[in-house]
Amino acid sequence: MNDLLNNFVNIFTHLGNGVLNALKDLISNIGAVFTSSK
Repeated sequence: MNDLLNNFVNIFTHLGNGVLNALKDLISNIGAVFTSSK
């Protein structure tokens, strides 16, 4: 039972990190677009 819980925690942590990285990339890309268009 504990192993199952740990697996879920690892999966959610991995997904959370992926989402955060995607947001960082998106924000930096939007920033680059704004700075280059000025």
